[in-house]
Amino acid sequence: KELDEEFKEDFKKWNAIINRLTVRFKEPTLLFEPGKDILKNEFKIILNNFIPRYIKIINAEKYREVISEIRIEGHTSTDYKNLSLEAAYIENMILSQNRAKSTLIHILRDIKGINHRKDWMRKYISSIGMSSSRFIKKQDGREDRDQSRRVEFRILLKTDEAVSKMKEL
Repeated sequence: KELDEEFKEDFKKWNAIINRLTVRFKEPTLLFEPGKDILKNEFKIILNNFIPRYIKIINAEKYREVISEIRIEGHTSTDYKNLSLEAAYIENMILSQNRAKSTLIHILRDIKGINHRKDWMRKYISSIGMSSSRFIKKQDGREDRDQSRRVEFRILLKTDEAVSKMKEL
């Protein structure tokens, strides 16, 4: 709720949404060049505005005990240069991992005003490539390739860890 209130107007400008504990930047043309992992200047500007406010909220004492991880997730569509599904998945895994890593590196190296929270951030923030494993579908069930190409900031709660462990038993 706090994240939604803080970023309500910005999410419209950034073509981003929040769903539960996930912030999705869903405008691929603002994030990266097609097939590349270097952040575009537009995305850097968004991150420079978003991250200090985001970290301030989720690093509040009332949330520290329940957060287990903050993931920067890179996502891709299923296609990749006319390759087979398997080959495309592998190439997209590399691309999505590199995009998530580039986002994390920018956050840790270049964003001002968060130095006093960097120890906490290094402990809790990770970057992960998802390839096309969680592509987005249109209403008719077909893949929405543009919306599938995205970066998400996902908060995992300690209760999520407990549920996962219970499933393993």
